[in-house]
Formats: sequence, C-alpha cells, structure tokens
Amino acid sequence: MAEARLSQLQKGILRAIWDETLHLETALEARGEHDLLRRVEVLQLWHRWGDKPGLQTLIAAHLGVSKSTICRDLQKIFPLMTDCPTCGQLRPRYWFAEE
Repeated sequence: MAEARLSQLQKGILRAIWDETLHLETALEARGEHDLLRRVEVLQLWHRWGDKPGLQTLIAAHLGVSKSTICRDLQKIFPLMTDCPTCGQLRPRYWFAEE
C-alpha cells in the first residue's frame, strides 16, 4: 500500500516537473521570438538614426531596455551583415556569398 502511494506521489512529482518544463520551453520560445523582433527594430532604428556616438543609449531608451541588451543585439546582427560593394549599405552576407 505504501509503495502504491509512493508511486502516486512520484507520478505527481514527475507530472509537475514535466508541466514546468513545458511551460519553461514555451516561455523560452516566446522570448526567442521577442528577441528576434527587438533585433529587427534595433537594426531599423540604427539605419534610421545613423551611426553616431550615443546611438546605443538612444535606442535602449527608445525600446525601454538596457544599453547592454542593445550591445548584445548588435553583436549578433553585425556578423550577419556586410557592406554592399555597390551602394555601401548593410546587406545580409548571404547576398554576396556567391561572388
């Protein structure tokens, strides 16, 4: 009888852990999508406001996040971009990978 109760208790604990894991996984997926949308907005603001001193601070204030978040976003964005050989604007690297 005690073994059956322990088994029920273990099942309950495992179910709670599984539910929490699914919740965390869903939250992380949503956060990843949120981060991606923020990076798109950071790049748009960077292009609109031009590269100037204090721009990361301005973008951070505009989006309501810390400057370090913007810095990390730009560290992820810029390795994916390169200057267009024709016009000089930032373009995805894969556009020029074949050249």
